[in-house]
Amino acid sequence: MPPKKTYRPKKSTTDSFRIKIGGSGNIWAIADLRAMLMEAVDRIEAAGITHVKPCNLYVPPVDAKGDPIVRVRGHELEDIVIPAPYRSAADEHGL
Repeated sequence: MPPKKTYRPKKSTTDSFRIKIGGSGNIWAIADLRAMLMEAVDRIEAAGITHVKPCNLYVPPVDAKGDPIVRVRGHELEDIVIPAPYRSAADEHGL
């Protein structure tokens, strides 16, 4: 019998890298997710990266017990698209 293959996550493409947020089996509050995302951005900056292309973030929503959520306030979850950073009025007027 051939040896069982071990699980290996997909390798990043040569023009990108993987950021893994949290460990398996954990449930995080939104404040925790925000802190981990900010840490990821801090590490990207610390590595000397100054620009990035559009990317995707997949978020598996769960309740406090870890059960999947597919509806919120009676509505099915929809993709969130943020086409560009928020620009304040000061940015728009060069202040």
